[in-house]
Amino acid sequence: RALEESPLEALRKAAYDASVDEVAVTRTTTTVRKRDPIIRAYAIERAKGVCEGCKNPAPFETKNGDPYLEVHHITALSDGGPDHPVNVAAICPNCHRRTEKSVDKEDFNESLRIEIAGIEAAL
Repeated sequence: RALEESPLEALRKAAYDASVDEVAVTRTTTTVRKRDPIIRAYAIERAKGVCEGCKNPAPFETKNGDPYLEVHHITALSDGGPDHPVNVAAICPNCHRRTEKSVDKEDFNESLRIEIAGIEAAL
């Protein structure tokens, strides 16, 4: 009796079968919402190098030596959210993915909303 193929082996085979040397190109049209760089700069400075989500230090420094954090609009601009200090959080890349991809994304975004409102009220 032949041994069963593992999920990794099956995916590896499928990936090799699907690979191509030249990738197809398509064109798309996108909508870009203008964000004010001052709002971004303020959120980054407010965080002082610490993720406003998980409270851990930024995961690395940029080539300029600044702590790397991403600015997240808690209510997305595409959903009518404002480009305003109370609607942005400076967060690490893991927390940023959590705001969009995790099973608890709604709860996590709500916790960010409460956290940022508290920080702003105290300033």
